[in-house]
Amino acid sequence: MKQRCLNKNAPTYNNYGGRGIIICEEWKNYVNFAEWATSNGYSDELTLDRKDNDKNYSPDNCQWITNFQQQANKRDSVYLTYLGQKLIVSEWARRFNVNKNTMLYRIKAGKSMEEIFGLI
Repeated sequence: MKQRCLNKNAPTYNNYGGRGIIICEEWKNYVNFAEWATSNGYSDELTLDRKDNDKNYSPDNCQWITNFQQQANKRDSVYLTYLGQKLIVSEWARRFNVNKNTMLYRIKAGKSMEEIFGLI
């Protein structure tokens, strides 16, 4: 979090600090952040997530989620709605046992949903 927002030399700085994403004043003190983390579900298996990717790191905008859930909350995630259910492509790929990149290629090629999922 600190590297992304504060270190201009960090590889991901442009997507965070470079876009104006900051860390709330309260969390600049590690003890405060650690107390929030432990009382809000911190686990070594989870990752810190901003609920709204255009808002800052703060208690009201952050949560602990799995890495898989984290992938769904990215600005570049591609969603598909099929039979009334909206999921990211990687989740559809898992459900239909189709390579995610194959699905993305089919989407760009303008294929039908059935073709994207490899059903026909």
